[in-house]
Amino acid sequence: MLVRFKQVALSAVKLTISISGHRILPCKKATPPPQQYHSIALMELRTEKSSETESKKKSKGLNIEGYQVEGLSIGGHETCVIFSHFRVAFDIGRCPPRAVSMDFLLISHAHMDHIGGLPMYVATRGLYRMKPPTIIVPISVKEDVEKLFEIHRKMDQSELKHNLVGLDVGEEFSLRHDLKVKAFRTYHVIPSQGYILYSVKNKLKPEYIGLSSDEIKKLKFSGVEITNTLKEPEIAFTGDTMSDFIIDENNTDVLRAKVLVLEVIHFVQYLRRNQVQIKLEFALASCSI
Repeated sequence: MLVRFKQVALSAVKLTISISGHRILPCKKATPPPQQYHSIALMELRTEKSSETESKKKSKGLNIEGYQVEGLSIGGHETCVIFSHFRVAFDIGRCPPRAVSMDFLLISHAHMDHIGGLPMYVATRGLYRMKPPTIIVPISVKEDVEKLFEIHRKMDQSELKHNLVGLDVGEEFSLRHDLKVKAFRTYHVIPSQGYILYSVKNKLKPEYIGLSSDEIKKLKFSGVEITNTLKEPEIAFTGDTMSDFIIDENNTDVLRAKVLVLEVIHFVQYLRRNQVQIKLEFALASCSI
C-alpha cells in the first residue's frame, strides 16, 4: 500500500492511496488535533506561487489514472472536487471559479461546506450564458433544494435555470450517452450518499461479429438488439462518511473504480483498527482552482 500526502491550494491536503492497483484520493483536510495521528506521520508541505511558470503548472491539477483531478477541501469550510474530463464537479462548498464550467454537479449531502455554493454556481453559469447545469442531489433533500432556489429567484429576480435530479441510493441516471452516475450508500450524521461514474460502451454481440455492415444495419432496423452494454466504474466519490461503506456488500463497484475520492479522517481510523502497514511518501502537488 502506498500513501502520498500532497499539498494543494489553500494548504488543503490531498491523500492518494494505491491498493492492488486502485488509486484512492481522499479530499478532506485532517482537522483533529495532531495526537490523533500518532500512528502515522502527517506533514503539510507549504509552498507559495513564486512565478508565472509555477502558477501555470499548478493549474494542471493532479493526473491520476489518466484523469485530471482538481479540487480543494478544508474541513468544515468547503469541499469541491473536479474531473474536467467528464465535466463533473462533486460538491460545491463555496463555488470555486473552476467548478462553474462543469456541466454536471453531484451533491453528496446538505452540510453547508458541501452545498453552500450551489446558488452561486447556477447564477454564475447563467451570467456567462452557459447551458443550464444538471444537478444531482439525494432524493431526501430535493424538495428543500427546490425551495432554496425559489427563495433565491425571488430575491435575485433571475431565472436560475438548471435541471435538478433527486437520486436515491442504488438509482442510476444518464449524464450522457456514454456516461452514467449511480448513487451508493454512505454513513454520515445526516442523509448522505456517494456517487460512481460509469463509462458506457456498446459492444457488438459475439454472434454478429463477422457480418457485413449491411447485414448489421438490417438487423438493427428490424429491432434486433445487436449490442451488449458494458459499464465500467471510472470514478467514485464518497463525500463525508464513516468507513462502513467499505464493507457494504452493495458498494463493490466503489472499490473497483479507477479513482476513489473519499474523506480521509475515518479512513485513517479504519486503517489503524485493521493494523494495515502503510508507507508515507510526501510530494508537492501541482493543483489549484
